[in-house]
Amino acid sequence: MKKFTTGLFSILLAIPVLAAPSTHQGVYEARIEPTADLAGVEDNMGISVRGAFGYYLSQNVQLGGSILFAKKEFESYWGKGNVWGLGLYGEFNADWGLALYPYVGVGAMLLDDSNDNRDPVLQITVSPGVKVFLTDYISLSIQANWNAAKEEIYEFERDLTVPLDGEGKTSALTGAVAIRFLFY
Repeated sequence: MKKFTTGLFSILLAIPVLAAPSTHQGVYEARIEPTADLAGVEDNMGISVRGAFGYYLSQNVQLGGSILFAKKEFESYWGKGNVWGLGLYGEFNADWGLALYPYVGVGAMLLDDSNDNRDPVLQITVSPGVKVFLTDYISLSIQANWNAAKEEIYEFERDLTVPLDGEGKTSALTGAVAIRFLFY
């Protein structure tokens, strides 16, 4: 416990000396967010990759678009196969002058499968998180996602998600880790 506390304290002391970039108007940000469904049987694992590209409209306010590809190797809402998503998002970053940037994002994404088994579904997401800048141009982010959809698209016996609405098939709490790149 003492080693853990010492290590955590050292990391917290190092945050102010890490890069502290400015997220001002005119800056672009690209994001890559890979995930895997590890809750399933080993030979039926699902993977997904989300990519996003945003533009800072003003100090700390970002607007962007995102694309998602998910490969479901198990029976899901869309059946087995690929799921595609296309969406828009907005993000507000709190600039404390440190390398640690808390943020909150809101997004909407239209999800559809490649097999045309179901109609497209609109998913709304609210995402509080934090970015830690490693350099002036590269950051790692971790966020919690509250996802909601009109259809019962979340598979709790399979996915690493937490139900939020009783049986929990129309909303879910998930997490994400991403690497982000700034372009000045």
